Amino acid sequence: MIPPFLDNGLLPPGEHEATWSQCSQQLGFSPKRRRLLEGLKKACLQLRNGGITRVFLDGSFVTSKEAPGDYDGCWPGAEMIYRSRVDPVLFDFAYPRERMKGKYGGELFIAEAEANELGQPFRDFFQYDRDGNEKGIVVLILETIR
Repeated sequence: MIPPFLDNGLLPPGEHEATWSQCSQQLGFSPKRRRLLEGLKKACLQLRNGGITRVFLDGSFVTSKEAPGDYDGCWPGAEMIYRSRVDPVLFDFAYPRERMKGKYGGELFIAEAEANELGQPFRDFFQYDRDGNEKGIVVLILETIR
């Protein structure tokens, strides 16, 4: 379940599991957000075809911001069983990731990959703001997408 946003617009620290319905209801509160959810759903269905069971969502999409530019997320690479069943665009991590953003509206990385020069994996990196303060992320359970 996704908890309410804090006064600063962020989620409380931690990994908050959610169904697709919960994500749609709580994060789809503007036209821009609903468009982003459409792309996220398509990307998540592709990842689910490959054996992925969850996606960790971050960025301004999991804040109270009315019109985030995109969404950011990552998925556990160790879960990938059927890479050949997943759109190759979701493996194109070359900056600025325009193909992925153009097709799916956001960026999805492998959770264990290095997110910064310190070697911090994306799953951990996403749980801190730019000032080093803890913040929450959403763990979307892919089997709940219909």
